[in-house]
Amino acid sequence: MEVHKKLYLKEFLKLGKVSVEKYIVAIAERETRLHNCYADNFDKITSPDFVKMVLLDSSFIIVVFLKLSLFHFRSNNDRIFSKPWTVEEVKSDMCLLENHIQFFILDDLLKLAEIRIQGSAGYSMIELTRVFFTGAFGDP
Repeated sequence: MEVHKKLYLKEFLKLGKVSVEKYIVAIAERETRLHNCYADNFDKITSPDFVKMVLLDSSFIIVVFLKLSLFHFRSNNDRIFSKPWTVEEVKSDMCLLENHIQFFILDDLLKLAEIRIQGSAGYSMIELTRVFFTGAFGDP
């Protein structure tokens, strides 16, 4: 999955309106809050590596949510969305508690990216999440 994450990070960086450095600064500013959300104290990972890990995982989640919600973000050669069983595996994996990432950082990064298509007002992490979980579990 690490290969897919790196490809999706590249896509996220292309879609966004800011540099990778600005994303790193935004995450670093929230690093203490992020650390406080986890039981693991991350003693074995350096601060820069933690920030890069959060960026990699967050950008993957955001791009998956965009592609699940909006078909025009998908391409025919997408390694995840060209295989329906892979999409289902990713959905299931994202729902595992040990794979969670804090919503506030996803929201911050999506807002910072200012992803817009054809003059739209942009995308809401709340709406993308609603679509994802409706697709993963069906309507309530």
